[in-house]
Amino acid sequence: MFQHDQRHSGRSSVAGPVRADTLWTRQLGGESVGPSAAPVIGNDGRILIGTMQGGVYAFSPQGTRLWKTLVPGTISAPLGVASNGRILVPTENDTSFVLDPSNGHILWRLFVGLANSGPTMVGNVAFLSGNYSNVGFVWKLDLQALAYVWQSSHLRLIDRSSPVVALGGQIAVGTIEHVSFFNSSGLVTILNSTGTEQCSYDLGFFRGRGVRSTLAQTSTGRLVGGSAGDQASLYGDGVFVSSDITCTSSCTPPDIGHYFSSPAITSSDRVVVGTKNGVTVRDQNNCSQTALYPTGPILNASPVIDNQGSMYVGDDNGRLWAWSGSGSLLWSTQLDAATTSIAIDAKGSLFVASTAGHLYCFAGPGVVTVEPVHQAPTDRMSLWPNPTQGHTTIELALTKERIVSCSVYDVSGRPVARIFSGLLGVGAWSWAWPGQDDHGRRLSRGLYWVTARIGSHRITKMIVLL
Repeated sequence: MFQHDQRHSGRSSVAGPVRADTLWTRQLGGESVGPSAAPVIGNDGRILIGTMQGGVYAFSPQGTRLWKTLVPGTISAPLGVASNGRILVPTENDTSFVLDPSNGHILWRLFVGLANSGPTMVGNVAFLSGNYSNVGFVWKLDLQALAYVWQSSHLRLIDRSSPVVALGGQIAVGTIEHVSFFNSSGLVTILNSTGTEQCSYDLGFFRGRGVRSTLAQTSTGRLVGGSAGDQASLYGDGVFVSSDITCTSSCTPPDIGHYFSSPAITSSDRVVVGTKNGVTVRDQNNCSQTALYPTGPILNASPVIDNQGSMYVGDDNGRLWAWSGSGSLLWSTQLDAATTSIAIDAKGSLFVASTAGHLYCFAGPGVVTVEPVHQAPTDRMSLWPNPTQGHTTIELALTKERIVSCSVYDVSGRPVARIFSGLLGVGAWSWAWPGQDDHGRRLSRGLYWVTARIGSHRITKMIVLL
């Protein structure tokens, strides 16, 4: 979940990267990152992230590690940063922590139960959801005075749903029923400004396994989100929901393939959210799908929208995508594992982590990257025409003799066509590919990836079949 505002619009106030220029990559001490986690930008531009092993890391925008703190708990959600710079660290081990931004030292240990969703920050005030003894709560915390402000009335369980501070001051959160076989598909729960439950909207039975992601609020006040699908198909495949602040639903289309991805809101109030089928774009009023971005499955990560309308998201196959506001692909690049949600800093640099424990920085349009003056000759691959109605020429230019294998993959990473495997010498080599799989069947329209493994390295390029 990406937080630039208390309504969780998922929008950045600056333009994001226009190409996949990697500034740096850092390993997080061999630790892993939860799929619902995300990097967070501190007040001074530093990048903060927690790990499943309880590590909290602070990096400069240039990739220098400033400090690391180890807390006794599992961190599976984004951290929160107050206006005074203090860092709120939620954990799944009943105790959460507030850290000093200068050195990572613990300033406050607070008991809020199991907290696996990121806090919502409003100045020096934090709203944090947690569970204790099968009861859900929302806490209002003062990070200046290091004090509890209030604890909400008893709620149903809360799983990965951060509170939304709505336009009228109400608090909205997704909840689930107690874990049982015949349970509700989840609720949209509204609290008043003092933490008392005001109303809730029940999604009904067999429409997913609870609202297990953060809601978002549009500029017209509608609360949008979805329930979590069930891979065993016992409870349904997740529904989309659009409700007003009085818990009156306007629409809940079923079986959209939604799981834990939180929505982002475009400047025109379109709702953008990840599903197992890619990124769906929905109308806030009638919930109809207006577009579908063909990425890999997105069960956890949430999209980000920059001030140009471009959308950035990572999928469960480890591929990072950037799409223009008009729906054309800007760029895509492969990471080492499934990605978290994304953060964009004031210069437009993009930060994302992989669940394997790597933190990546991609240069924003305000960052100058320096290319080396002298470059050794490199192997190259070209595809033409691209996009194509079917037939494409795949050309490789090799700088030395190597063992080469070249194949075509679909967006899920499944190989669909083998082009070549064997020893090739120096020079240019080409193959005609008719847009078919290994059995001679025409492949469906969409995105595919041509990968050439050349010795110890590989080259991957996207191809679009029309």
